[in-house]
Amino acid sequence: MNKAFQLAVRFLNDISVGTLEAFRHHSTQRPEEFVGEGEIDLLIEELDQIQEKRGVSNGKNKPSAAAKQVQLLERQSALKNEINDVKRTTTSFEDELNYISLTAAVHEEKAKAAREKKLMMQEQRDIKLEDLTRGLVHYTKMGLSYETDMNRMWFKFTQIDPTDPEKEFKFALSIQDGLIYCIEDCIPALPEHILSKHIKELNASTCDDIPTLLRSLRKEFKMSVVTT
Repeated sequence: MNKAFQLAVRFLNDISVGTLEAFRHHSTQRPEEFVGEGEIDLLIEELDQIQEKRGVSNGKNKPSAAAKQVQLLERQSALKNEINDVKRTTTSFEDELNYISLTAAVHEEKAKAAREKKLMMQEQRDIKLEDLTRGLVHYTKMGLSYETDMNRMWFKFTQIDPTDPEKEFKFALSIQDGLIYCIEDCIPALPEHILSKHIKELNASTCDDIPTLLRSLRKEFKMSVVTT
């Protein structure tokens, strides 16, 4: 036992892998110096433990404690980086989702406001047309009459041409897209720039001033008779 221990101490001065292998080889060559094979195995195990504590490989490809610590630190650093990447990606997705939700809400509010405004304008114009229909009765004696034709209304004037009081001067008024007034036909024809001027004034008015349009076009018809 003493000889084996002295031999082990001598080999500890050089703890390289080759030294340990030499010791193992030496132990197998001189079995007469040891008490028994079990004691040799125990001594070799003790040497392996000492080398492992000192950070030296024991020849069995087992990583040392220092190497394991480095590996663990590297793995820990890699995991932290992965976690940070996931957090950044998640934050980016959340920001994008919030922006999309906000944009959708804004568009929905605008669409709702536009629908309500259109409905209100249509209701107002329906009321105006009803009022106009009742009011036109009072203009009949003055040579003004009207009739509906599909989605438009014909306004007819007489008592304009002194040489032919019953001659009709008429135009058709329609509403496009439920919002815009348009003159589709005019008989006898008036210059396009005159019709365009008066229809723009009607569409620009805040109260759908159709009576003003009627007075203006009747005046234009009378002036056309005078010029001819």
